[in-house]
Formats: sequence, C-alpha cells, structure tokens
Amino acid sequence: MQARLPPMRHHVPPQARMLARQVRSDHRLPDDGRRALANLTRLEKAYRKAMSPDVPSYDVSCIQGVDFDEWLYTEGLGCFIGFTQSVEINARLLLAAGDWTGEHRVDHAAAIRAGLRDKWALPALAIDRGLKVFFPPGNNIGWIINTDHVLRAFRLDASWRLKPHPITSDEDVHQAKLAFGVTRICDRDTSGMALLRAAEEIGYTTASEMGLVGMVLGKPATDFSKFEFESHGRYHALYYAVRRIGRPEALLNRWVNCPWSGIVPLDMPNDEALERFRQYKARTLELRRRYEPLTSHVPRPPAPQGGGP
Repeated sequence: MQARLPPMRHHVPPQARMLARQVRSDHRLPDDGRRALANLTRLEKAYRKAMSPDVPSYDVSCIQGVDFDEWLYTEGLGCFIGFTQSVEINARLLLAAGDWTGEHRVDHAAAIRAGLRDKWALPALAIDRGLKVFFPPGNNIGWIINTDHVLRAFRLDASWRLKPHPITSDEDVHQAKLAFGVTRICDRDTSGMALLRAAEEIGYTTASEMGLVGMVLGKPATDFSKFEFESHGRYHALYYAVRRIGRPEALLNRWVNCPWSGIVPLDMPNDEALERFRQYKARTLELRRRYEPLTSHVPRPPAPQGGGP
C-alpha cells in the first residue's frame, strides 16, 4: 500500500526574509520618497520580536491556505502593514477590523489628505490637471492587470493616461507606448502622488495603494485588476473590505486605530507597536484555528502503465 503524504507547504525562500533595507538595496529600488525607512526599520524590529520564534518575510506574495505558517509585512498608506501568507485569513481579519467600534485616537485619513508623499523619490515635473490616470504595478506582477478592460477604457475615453511604475522596465514602457500611444504614457519618473491629486479619476490594481489613496481623497476609482488574479495583489484584503463595507475613509481610520488589525502608523512608538503586533499575531492564530481545514486533499497517483482501475 502506498503511503499518503501530507500536502506540500509553499515555503518562502530564505532570501525573502531579509530586512526591508537590504531588499531595497539588493533589488536597486528607487530611493525612499517618504523618509520612512528609519521608522520602517524600527517597526520591523518590533514586528519580528512579536512574531518570534516565527520569522516574517518582507514584501512577498501570499501563497498559503488558511492553515498558513508564515507572516509578512510591507509599507503602504503611511503605515507598517502586517499580513499572513493566507489571502483568506487576511480578508477575514480586515473585514472584522472594519467593524471595530473602539476609540479613534488617530485620524489617518486626514493625514493622507494633508499630503502623503510618493513611496519612491521622484522629481516634481509639470502635471496636467483633469486627466484620468491608471497606475499599473511594476512588470514583476504585470499579469494582474485586466488588459482588455484597460484597452477598452483608453479607446472609449481619450482623457485616460498611464503612469508606469518607477521600477517598470524600459521594454515594458516601450510596449505600453505601442499599445496606447506615446502621448498617453506619463513619464515614468513623474510624481505619482502629484498625478493622483491632479487626476479626475484613478485606475488601479489590488497590487497598488494608489486606488485607496484616491478613494480617501474622494476621487472615482476604477479597478483594472484581473478577477482571477486579484488576490495576488498586496492590498487585496483592503480593497475586498472596501467592496463589502464601503466608506474607505472610515475603514482606514478603523484599521489604523484597531489594536489587532496589523496596520500601524509609521510614527507609532515602539512599545505600543509591539503590543499591537502581539495582538495581531494572536488574532491571526485564532482565525487559523477557526478555519483550518479538517482534511487534506492528496491527488490520486497516476494509473500504472498498461491500464487498471
């Protein structure tokens, strides 16, 4: 009788567990435009302490089921954001945090409206007002885009422009110019936040914070994510909650003030952040216990050569 093996775990390679500063340097990412790296590094230490003995990964995709065994983190919306490796658990946790009714000590939506900087250091170039701007992700996750949807929007409305991500390759920028026309492509080094604030409407995918920022600013926002791949976007859980609950400004403030959401403003003191990260880990483990599968599915082995049942 052939032994049944447990399902394979999808572990993140050790290099993905490097610190944010090292990852940004190794991948030659643009300079920090928010002057946030010092706070990110500081909170990173608190997060790793709270997660110990588990070692979280920086800015990688979620690739596990509800019985996840790893956590990760990124920086976005002016916050340190923790995630589990399970898109299902992430969505459930942020839905619950979106209903949190505790005291609001921070109006983070107001801080974003007051002037959230670009994530990457970009020059201030001339910005045309009144346009509609699509902010696609970098070419490393370009497959998340619903290209047909984008092409249709650009064909039907001449005011749409595409702003390439700062790390988009020269080849991908060239392909975008061929697809949409040179005059429809913004300079790759233009300030994304300046464009967003000047735009009449925002196009986004779940891989970007730009749609959320646009919604907080009260702008119409169009999701150009491909439905079957949208859960691969880093901000999928946040967008999912916005779809289900609405009121993105109120949701953002609940998440930032909720002690177990995993979303912590970058200027939060170490001791408070550490306690919140501990509560976040406890809440994600509670969700894992609640929704962990009772059975495992092992595919049937191929039939032996020559036929047979």
